[in-house]
Amino acid sequence: MSKHRSCAEVKAVTDVATEKRRELEQQAQRLRAMETALAAQIKEVKDMFPSMRRKAKDTFDDLEQWVEKRRQEVNILIQAEEDATMTSLAELEKWRAALVLPVASVGKLVQSASGGTLLGMVNSLTSRLNDLESQTGTTRKIEVTDLTFNLQKLDQLKADIASLGQITKPATTTTTLQQTTQPAPATSTATTATTRRTADKPRGAELAKVLSAGDRVKLAGGHRDWTGTVTAIPSRRAVSPGWEPAGYDRTKWVDVKWDDGYEDSYEMGFMGQYKLDLV
Repeated sequence: MSKHRSCAEVKAVTDVATEKRRELEQQAQRLRAMETALAAQIKEVKDMFPSMRRKAKDTFDDLEQWVEKRRQEVNILIQAEEDATMTSLAELEKWRAALVLPVASVGKLVQSASGGTLLGMVNSLTSRLNDLESQTGTTRKIEVTDLTFNLQKLDQLKADIASLGQITKPATTTTTLQQTTQPAPATSTATTATTRRTADKPRGAELAKVLSAGDRVKLAGGHRDWTGTVTAIPSRRAVSPGWEPAGYDRTKWVDVKWDDGYEDSYEMGFMGQYKLDLV
C-alpha cells in the first residue's frame, strides 16, 4: 500500500520500526550505563566498611606491636640502670657491715669502761676509728641520679591515639543520578565527601560540624591573608595552663599550622565564635 501513490506524510512500517528500535536501544544503553554506575557505587559502599575495619585492625595491631617493642626496650634500659646501681649498693653494704661490729664495740667500751681504763685505751681506739673512717669516708659514696620518666611525649601520644580513627562526614549527603552513555567513574567516599564539602563551603557552626584534621583553612573575615592546615581537633594547645575562660570547652577549639610555620589555636564554637573558613 505504501507504493500506491507518493505521499510525504506516509512512512513505511519497517522504516518507522527501525527508527524506534534505534531510539529504544539508545535509551536501553543509557539505562545499562546507569545500572553499571549504580552497581559500582553499591559495591563501593559495601566494601567501604570492611575496608575501614581492616585498616583500623592493621593500624592498631601495628601500634600494639610498636608499643610492646618500645616497652621492652624501656624495661631493658631500666634494668641496666638498676644493675649498675645495685652493684654499687652491694659494695656499700659490704663496707657498712664492716663498720657495724667495730663501732658497736667502741661504743660499748666508751659507755662501760672506767675513767682510767678509757684513758689508757684512748690512743688505740682513736687510731682504730681513724683507720675505719679513712677506709670508708668519701671514697665509699656513689652518685645517686634522680631518674625520671618522660611523660610529656607520652601524654601527647595518648592525645594523638585518642583522635586516631576519627570519622568525619559531610554536612549533607545527597546522591544525584545523571543519564550518561558512559558509567560514572568510581571515586572513594572520602574524596567525594571532601569535594562536596569544599564545593558547598559551609561556614560557622556548619563548618565546625564537618571540619577535620588536614583541611585547608583561612582566617574568617579576611582581615589577614593567612592560609594553613588544621592539625588537631579538638585543640591540644587552646588555653595556657592555669587560665581558663568562663565556659571553656576544649572541644570547641582547633589547632592550625599556618603556611609560614606559625601555630595557634582558634575558636570553632567557643563563646559563639567561629574564626576559620575553608580555603
